[in-house]
Amino acid sequence: SYPPRQPLERACSARPKKSMAAAEGAEEGGIGAVVDEVDYAEAEAAEEDGVRSEPEVKQDPDKAATGEAASAEAEADAPAEKDGEEPAAEKPAAAAPKEVEGDAEADARERLAPPAALSDYDCTLDTYLSGDGAFGGTVVSSFSHGGFEHLLSGVRTTAGSKAGRYLFEVRVLERKAGDWKGGDWNDRDYVQAQGSLRVGLSLAGSSLLLGDGSSDQVFFYEDGAFSAPTPEVSRHHAQKVCKQPMASKVVALLLNLDAASPSASTVSLFLDGVRACAPQKLPQHLLGKALYPTISFKNLTLAVNVGAGGAQLRKLPFSCRMFGDLSAEDAETSRRVRPAQGSRYRVVVPVGLPSEGFFDFVDRFLEGNPEFIELSDRKIFDWCRKSGLKPRKIWNNNSKHQVKGSRDRPVIKFGAAGIDNRGVRSMIKTVAQFAKRHYIVAEAKANLISKDRTALVKSFAEQPHFEVSAAVAVGEPPAEHKEWVHRRILANQEAKQAEFKRGRQLKRQREEEKRQKFEKTKQARLAKQKKKGSTAKDGGGDKEEGAGAGADAAGKAEGGEQVEGDADKEGAAVEGSASASGGAAQGTEGEEAAEGGPKLPQLGPDVWHVPQDVPDVIPSEVASSYSGFTLPTLEEGFQRVDFAWRSQEEAEGYLKKWVADRKATMIIEDLKPSEAFQDKFKLWVDKKTEWKAEQQMHREKKKEEKKGEAVEEELMLDNLPALDEIDSVDGSGKLDGPLFGSFQHEDWLLLACRYELHLLVHAFRADGKDSEHVGVPVMHFGHYFKLYFKSPFRFADLNCSDIKQVVALIKDTVQIEEKGNMQYLTSKCDKDDEWLKFVKFVEEERRDRMRRIDAGDESARLTFRKLGGSAGHQKGAERGTKRSANGKAKGKGTKPAAAERNTKPVRSKWIPRSLEGKGQGKG
Repeated sequence: SYPPRQPLERACSARPKKSMAAAEGAEEGGIGAVVDEVDYAEAEAAEEDGVRSEPEVKQDPDKAATGEAASAEAEADAPAEKDGEEPAAEKPAAAAPKEVEGDAEADARERLAPPAALSDYDCTLDTYLSGDGAFGGTVVSSFSHGGFEHLLSGVRTTAGSKAGRYLFEVRVLERKAGDWKGGDWNDRDYVQAQGSLRVGLSLAGSSLLLGDGSSDQVFFYEDGAFSAPTPEVSRHHAQKVCKQPMASKVVALLLNLDAASPSASTVSLFLDGVRACAPQKLPQHLLGKALYPTISFKNLTLAVNVGAGGAQLRKLPFSCRMFGDLSAEDAETSRRVRPAQGSRYRVVVPVGLPSEGFFDFVDRFLEGNPEFIELSDRKIFDWCRKSGLKPRKIWNNNSKHQVKGSRDRPVIKFGAAGIDNRGVRSMIKTVAQFAKRHYIVAEAKANLISKDRTALVKSFAEQPHFEVSAAVAVGEPPAEHKEWVHRRILANQEAKQAEFKRGRQLKRQREEEKRQKFEKTKQARLAKQKKKGSTAKDGGGDKEEGAGAGADAAGKAEGGEQVEGDADKEGAAVEGSASASGGAAQGTEGEEAAEGGPKLPQLGPDVWHVPQDVPDVIPSEVASSYSGFTLPTLEEGFQRVDFAWRSQEEAEGYLKKWVADRKATMIIEDLKPSEAFQDKFKLWVDKKTEWKAEQQMHREKKKEEKKGEAVEEELMLDNLPALDEIDSVDGSGKLDGPLFGSFQHEDWLLLACRYELHLLVHAFRADGKDSEHVGVPVMHFGHYFKLYFKSPFRFADLNCSDIKQVVALIKDTVQIEEKGNMQYLTSKCDKDDEWLKFVKFVEEERRDRMRRIDAGDESARLTFRKLGGSAGHQKGAERGTKRSANGKAKGKGTKPAAAERNTKPVRSKWIPRSLEGKGQGKG
């Protein structure tokens, strides 16, 4: 019930189209004649979004004005002739374009040896060739499952032509049905793969994917549209030059670079030996360069004949030599050729730090070594984009921000199942192990981890034809690399400036068109008003009628003047807007920076890498793995380790410093409290609760003995036994009650603070598994405390503002230790110290404080915030004090006192919890 969608290349031929006139100044059937102009950028966008639509064919406005297109439609829709009427004369079939080519002259020059053929080395990884076939032809195909059905494949010949006239042929043998997404056909988030064919010419070393946005190519789409991008306009802007699609016909592409020919510097298309279009001019920037036959396709099996034997699949109206019969003088041989038999293929594993020029090093390496193929997620993402797939936007459910990923791991979400689940990634790695090519594996994070490097080396080292080496780009790069980076930055900024100028120019053009349109409308309206006025004035009758007509005419004239006045006012507004815009544009000529245009950056020796909008590696991934970053060694299986920027000693020192700096600024993302910590903390909470209950029982017992008198210290402070004599928390018989029997609220807070910080420090060192961390980093203390204890550390409870003031209160237990440029919270106690030690610390401080207060030193008195219960209860109480507009309390806080219940809230506006502190627990 859901018919499959038509391929993009066949969309234009699915329905009758309105032809547009030949290009201005071109004779019918002459060079550059156009049938239809197709906006392929819009068509492919619709294709990517899953909309069943066709490329928009732009009709010639002259034909539209004369009604030619409308008459053509009327004739097509006219009813059949009735009985007895003479049948209408049949229209003659459209004549084929006039043939302008002549027979090839005899050429005794030396031929290219070996002859030109399709290259099994200059093609995409998924393309495979079979046999030499008859006439030196080849059967070409590619993968069509596991995500590859959505990707374009490409292949180029081993030689190109820089002079003369030559031909090659292509025919579709099979159309494959790509894998469906496996879900609902109505789900527009997914796309179905379709067959696609593009036949053309390209420069050596350029992209193998025709129509990817580059300007080093000219080609024909399957529906007969011709694309000749330029450096200024490299987007898909194709003109429909063929009335018939390629379908299953023999497609012959003719390149004419013969200077003596009347159609020199052109390319033509023939279908089954018949000319399908007039010769199309080559772009100016391609003239004088060697052009190589290139084919891009997907979900097809092709027969390609370059004519190494001199024969053709379909004869043309004239004799012509094939690319396989190239003269050596007219030919240029590609430098991308397979190494000699027995040579080993290189696999380079670059190692560099995130956001410190890693991908710049890779790009520069590929620029100097074009025979290498990059294996990375960013290359897969680029392949998908060039194949016409449109990336989907992914949103973070928590932050509601778009997830952009990184250069190392971009968000691969195109609506194609085999690509979105990264199945194509594993297939590419498998194919790469058997395909004999040179590779550079650009994995920024994985190449810094020894375990991942070892696994990568093992996968390639098992094949005898590979030699695996590492290239280390760590530290400050040399001067030549900085110069390359500066050139790349300037080129990017110049491109942005050019785009800014084109956008501004386009805006001015649109405003001018708007002004001209308004002016034309204004003139038409005034002419119509004038005509009405003159008609009324010429109307006859008797004198009275004439007077009445004159009055009417005067009124109409007055109305016309009013209309004219209004039109002038409106036109002045439009013209003022256009002139103001134009004046601003002229005033900013050469001053884009003043008008918001891109500014040229300030480049100096400290600029090492090209700035990017997305990071090399997501910061959270760096934080979770930077402590394991190492440099490659020969023990990991590498045949060679090259240090490209700095020596091995300098690189290792730089990496060590870089890791230390990250530890000072980054949080360990994957850190989790161990079970040992959780058991100790639970035991501590239970013991503290037990002690408080025991203290309450002790106080009640003393209260009964004193018969309601206030409970005071039974012994004078000077008569208390020394703490060294006490070896247990219950007092060991030396005290009339437990050691904590006289603890007040502030003493319990200080006891909990001491033990919990001591417990945190030792648990962090054990769980972090990093010898560099001697304690908890001070700058991340709040994060780690909340991670371990599931609640934030409340400095206000201790009347402190930061951890340093807290340490000053309990300096007998913890301290802040400096190491390099970092500060750590460390413990002065061993991890196995018992609770008695911490209780003694609190009791000793309490006795000292009481002595100072008795001596009149009021500064020794602690002024902690009084809590009505545990931390959670206190926060619940705070929430309970918030009232709604009707006076009813919200939250589960403690019941306010009677006086408070009878008093209206003082504040007139609700204060957010973020300003009062977020509470946890129930009051």
